[in-house]
Amino acid sequence: MIQKGKYDAERISAVSLTRALRETVLVVAIAPPWAPPEPGEYAIRLEAVEREKGEPRNSIDLVAKITASYAFTAATTSGRLNIKATAGKESRFSIIITNTGTDTLGKITFSSSKPSGIGGEEWRVTFEPDKIESLSPWDEQEVEVTIKPPAKTIAGDYMTTLTFDSDPKPSTALPKLDIRVTVGTPTKWGWIGAGIVVAVIAGLVIGFRQLGRR
Repeated sequence: MIQKGKYDAERISAVSLTRALRETVLVVAIAPPWAPPEPGEYAIRLEAVEREKGEPRNSIDLVAKITASYAFTAATTSGRLNIKATAGKESRFSIIITNTGTDTLGKITFSSSKPSGIGGEEWRVTFEPDKIESLSPWDEQEVEVTIKPPAKTIAGDYMTTLTFDSDPKPSTALPKLDIRVTVGTPTKWGWIGAGIVVAVIAGLVIGFRQLGRR
């Protein structure tokens, strides 16, 4: 089905022609960027008008075929790519998926690459919802991501990569997010560590005092 009358016509001011001479004219049709056309066929009529008389002398009908483009982006709602987590506990943050193509995307899925576990425990990364069934052009949806480092994770910085896919496949590269996770130890272990340090210092003080008396 050919669609007509959706965009305004443009007039070329003039083309000079010499008798019995063929002139080539390049015509470029561009839709307004603020109103991208839906996939389909669009009729374009070119008319040649004699300047002096102002009457059409010839015309040709063309068809512009617009194909669908598939693309989407992924970004954290905060704009940051780092979070803080505690070993053995869940940390949450949100991401926004936006359809930047011209047609509906179906079944956007999520996956992740995780740091190596310690002591037989593995990192856990989950998504809620776990997939997006359908997303219309320029619509967006928020997804909550939960990251849980193993209880025995050593304090420090770790990297996890969130990857995305869709059906149909995007016309551009698939987005991904590299998230830096700064892991700290649970509070109780901090108090235990502080207690050990205090006990060691107290033992040294007592030891020095006993040696001083001798």
